[in-house]
Amino acid sequence: MTSQQLEVRHSLDSGWISRHVGVHTRYYCAPDEDAAGLARIATLRALQASGLESSQVDLVVAACGTYQQPLPYRAATLLRDMADWFPKVTSFDVDSTCLSFVVACQVIANAFALGQHRRALILCSEVTSPGLDWRHPQAAALFGDGAVAMVVERDERSGWIDACLRTFPEGREWCQIPGGGSKFPPSRYDSSSFGEYLFQMDGRELYRLVAERLPVLVDDLLKRNGLSWDEIALVLPHQASPSAMRLVRQRIGCPVDKWFSVVGHLGNMVAASIPAALHLAVEQRRLERGQTAMLLGTSAGVSLGASLITY
Repeated sequence: MTSQQLEVRHSLDSGWISRHVGVHTRYYCAPDEDAAGLARIATLRALQASGLESSQVDLVVAACGTYQQPLPYRAATLLRDMADWFPKVTSFDVDSTCLSFVVACQVIANAFALGQHRRALILCSEVTSPGLDWRHPQAAALFGDGAVAMVVERDERSGWIDACLRTFPEGREWCQIPGGGSKFPPSRYDSSSFGEYLFQMDGRELYRLVAERLPVLVDDLLKRNGLSWDEIALVLPHQASPSAMRLVRQRIGCPVDKWFSVVGHLGNMVAASIPAALHLAVEQRRLERGQTAMLLGTSAGVSLGASLITY
């Protein structure tokens, strides 16, 4: 979906989204598509790229910030069309909204270290388009749908180095969907409460907290691992918004050539944003085997996270 198409659809002035949001294209699911279908396509491609059979994967972790439905849990939902691929697999969810992939990597690394699992499939399948509130186009125009499936395994040549994750719950209302749970259950839905069931964001307050707290977190992570920016090959940030990403890069002092952004043509894909950036960075040879990368992001909550990996 181009910004021009959305401007026509939602009666916005020509060029408004490009000027005020900075995302030029993003992808939306067709009416007959859903998160489980996207997950199946991504999984098939990941298995083909890895040269593995599905039977060689013993753990599936759903790391998503959106739900296809509240029950069952996401991993079971996303495995809907893959039951014959994974008849005996262990599965569970990890949810830290936009940081879910980073947290899932940490959980899986710990499981590998304990010898509990050998290979895992991480699924980040996000369909945001049905829940966007176009009464607030500056937020709605940021988001896109998409899925990433990533196969990870124990390997001495690469691995999880360290992570620093912090939660600041005073910002819990700055990025939220209030409705759908026990506080605002679906049974209370009516035309007057319509907005409670759609995405809400206070970008100004969110950016203020990030600008204040994230640089300290990044500095702590680098210092305790004895690293400088010279030793970081690439930073793979959550693709929140072009303006937020510029602010974050400047505040943490990351060199421009080490900052990887794809938000302009993919939009914000929630938890799929960081692994999508990682995939594209490898595909474009911006990140090579043995190099150190930083996964960096923010999430609703508000949580901030930075991690170091050897690819």
